Amino acid sequence: MNTLNSATTDRQGYAPINGLNLYYEIEGAGDPLVYIPPAFRFAGVKTFPALAQSRAVITVDLQRHGRTAHIQDRPLSNEQHASVSTGPNVFRGQEREEGEEEMTTTLAKDITVERTIPAPPSEVFDAWLDPKVPGTLWHEHDKLIFNPKVDGLWYLLSLAHRSEGTPHYGRFTEINRPRLIRHSWMSRHTLGEESMVTMTFEIKGVGTLLTLRHSGLPNEVIANAHEQGWNSILDKFRSTCVSGSHRRK
Repeated sequence: MNTLNSATTDRQGYAPINGLNLYYEIEGAGDPLVYIPPAFRFAGVKTFPALAQSRAVITVDLQRHGRTAHIQDRPLSNEQHASVSTGPNVFRGQEREEGEEEMTTTLAKDITVERTIPAPPSEVFDAWLDPKVPGTLWHEHDKLIFNPKVDGLWYLLSLAHRSEGTPHYGRFTEINRPRLIRHSWMSRHTLGEESMVTMTFEIKGVGTLLTLRHSGLPNEVIANAHEQGWNSILDKFRSTCVSGSHRRK
């Protein structure tokens, strides 16, 4: 097995792997070991000082994460992310050699929750982004910072269940009225990891199919807890829309 020497190998840069211009960073020197991160983690965020004493640990930004660009018409998938393990030697312009190792973490979990709401998508979309509407994520918190535009930040704090509160926060990454809202999501309940919430609003009969997908949750237990929480929130939101109380008088 070839080794990566710190004196002759770039410690960071871009490598051509499976059609991607993949950003990487290398810690340590020796036999290469590729770290495939969970969703929404980036190269250099997690370090491995013990392994780096004898190995060249390669961390990467996966497709559409950090400094690695997205490829149009190539869907994100666990298989696609895992394909970066095909080549520690690619980082120095060679093919992977048989026997070289890879290091992975538990794949992140995704959940999907749906509700059919008897109102048009534009009305449901606007109601969800109105903190004054009962049942929305943003309604009735002890503190709320809310800037619903691309790159706008949000922060909410509720003291109902804990004296110190449970802050949640993130950044809006895509807003396309009346079809889509996407924002990041972090709290102590995601173990400090960034996850992603995507909401779509599709016409269904005379109403709207609201689909919420929360991706990148750290493990199954946390995913199940978030699924219960989202079901509770969307039940309240649907009840508000059914009653018509979301319409401003």
